[in-house]
Amino acid sequence: MGIFDFLTKAAGFGTPEEAGGLSRKNLVEKVFGEFKRQLEQETTDFQLLFPASFTIYLSAADFDKRKSGFPFTVKELVNRFNKEIRRRMRSGHSDYVAHSQFWYFKFNCFPEGILQASHLRRRAPLPGSS
Repeated sequence: MGIFDFLTKAAGFGTPEEAGGLSRKNLVEKVFGEFKRQLEQETTDFQLLFPASFTIYLSAADFDKRKSGFPFTVKELVNRFNKEIRRRMRSGHSDYVAHSQFWYFKFNCFPEGILQASHLRRRAPLPGSS
């Protein structure tokens, strides 16, 4: 899933199954999936690299519904991230040294009516992209 798909769904323009709002489980799965995707893209045979900073955009309704659970969501995400990093360290990156001392999470909401799904679609390919 690309960042535009992720933002589209997180902003409340997802599938009909998600019409009732974004569950905490779905939110955790989406952020963890993005973490793993970037981990795959940035890790080489010699160096383990992954994102340590996340800005998560939600619709106003989802933001209000989920905000009291953000500390629990972050704790679960950090636990999942650390578990995945430890797994990678056991399978070939045993000399890994942390490149960041902290995880950073920022949750933002899009006010209703401000953002439309069409704003998130890429109009033309970026230079150098395929």
